Amino acid sequence: MTAEVIVMNKESVALAADSAVTTGNKIHESANKLFTLRKEYPVGIMISHSSDFMGIPWETLVKIYRDHRLGDGHLERVEAYTSDFLEFIQSEQYCTEKAQADQINRICWSSLNEIVSTTKADIDSRFLQLRECSHETTNELAREELERFRTFLQEQPDYQYQELDRATLDDQYGNIIRDAVTDIFGSFGIRVDEDTRDLAYECVATLIFKKTPSNSHSVVSVVGFGENEIFPSYSIMHIEGVIFGELKVFSRNSADIDRHENCVLIQPMGQSDIFNRFMYGIDDRYRNFISIYFSEFCNKLGMPADKARQAIDEFETRIRRNERQMFVDPIVRTVQSLPKTELASMAESLVSLTSIKRKVSDERETVAGPIDVAVITKGDGFIWLKRKHYFSPELNHHHRDLYFRRAPQ
Repeated sequence: MTAEVIVMNKESVALAADSAVTTGNKIHESANKLFTLRKEYPVGIMISHSSDFMGIPWETLVKIYRDHRLGDGHLERVEAYTSDFLEFIQSEQYCTEKAQADQINRICWSSLNEIVSTTKADIDSRFLQLRECSHETTNELAREELERFRTFLQEQPDYQYQELDRATLDDQYGNIIRDAVTDIFGSFGIRVDEDTRDLAYECVATLIFKKTPSNSHSVVSVVGFGENEIFPSYSIMHIEGVIFGELKVFSRNSADIDRHENCVLIQPMGQSDIFNRFMYGIDDRYRNFISIYFSEFCNKLGMPADKARQAIDEFETRIRRNERQMFVDPIVRTVQSLPKTELASMAESLVSLTSIKRKVSDERETVAGPIDVAVITKGDGFIWLKRKHYFSPELNHHHRDLYFRRAPQ
């Protein structure tokens, strides 16, 4: 997991990203998630969630793209950089048939691992309480978790591939999915019958055809100024990978600053709970608790259903209006005129607060390490304010020369 923030006003963009990356049960604090997309132009890129694409680190792909793909051209809009980058990563060089098969295997493990882990915890709990857990009970517990997952998936919107259909999936990747299902249950020492394995297979196949990310997906944000853009913009993509020769991008959102209506944009990536408390004055979970409690309170009063629904809607509308008047609007008015350094300080602080929250609570420290901070302006380009190195720049003067030598002339 990660915490990243984009803060924009008309003059500049501030970007901040933490350094934590989770590998199994280990959390390392040295990951690079923020990069220049062009050395000499005002465009940057941030990566969150999975740190690799089709088994290749995003950092490697970004640096190959900027050094060998872009050439001398400064593209007109940030959206054009996004489309060009998406075209680049679909190259057969990076998305071989073996890499696509491996991606299917990753989707299987990332989607089922948590389910099977929960099943294992249920089995252990039952054994501690009753000193027994039969194979029939084990199988039943696994099916219950898988049924819940399948029900959730069936409610999600479909993803439309150009060529891939269910029959093709079964033919091309069926054995990979079945082997992965067997291996996942086996890794936890859980014995299930063939029907349960078939249900797990069905869950994975359903997920592949839904606009729902697995835990192996990545979020890529391209941010800055295109050549013809006076104000900054961003484009955010949720990328699963290449399956049967097609890049699965199940969400692609763009936004830009303009003269009048959108003068400020503040966009978190990754863990956004602290951001929401800062912007709206209340945590999402606590807001939901209040809404649910108010609904139950109306029912206890014996209000007719239509009157209760009207009261609940009015209650939630007033909460939202109060959030905007007391918290959001004052912040937006201030951020409109923040200078570059203050904008960067705000972005860094939002990430830092998330890190501190994880440190002093009983949650896993999934946001940690040095915070990389950069500012992008139309005139000055991409400027690092804080950047970690795995080496000492004072001992590696050649690195700077090599960096700029690779820039197109």
